[in-house]
Amino acid sequence: MAKAPRLRISARLRWIWSDADCPGGVVWGRVSGDAWRPALAMPFLLQQADGRLLLLLHIQPKASKSRVAGLFDGCLKLAIQAPPVDGRANEEVLRFLAELLALPQRQFSLVSGARGRRKQVAVSGIEAAQLRQRLQPYLNQVMEEK
Repeated sequence: MAKAPRLRISARLRWIWSDADCPGGVVWGRVSGDAWRPALAMPFLLQQADGRLLLLLHIQPKASKSRVAGLFDGCLKLAIQAPPVDGRANEEVLRFLAELLALPQRQFSLVSGARGRRKQVAVSGIEAAQLRQRLQPYLNQVMEEK
């Protein structure tokens, strides 16, 4: 009897991907046409019990421009142009994510990390598969640069 794929589960959050989907941390996905290439696993994307998605972020403030900088310690790393003064970096993170994912800014809310580099941002009104699809080109671009 085959063993069911094991989901990585915590008390209130669950991983979007399972071991069966990502053997070795890599999934195969269609990029365009008949071209297939490995798509990165997204351990920084979690789903809460209430259906909202949670992004785990590592923020690098005072960058030359706001951009996706890659992955860092299980988090999506963002370089943000704003300095970490009076909450300006937090506002810039939410604005940048809204622009990056083509969603209204009201669908993003800072859950934790208001005074640190590690932040958790809740995203509502979008499915996990759609969010993965919108993030994948930016991650591919960063990985090709390295």
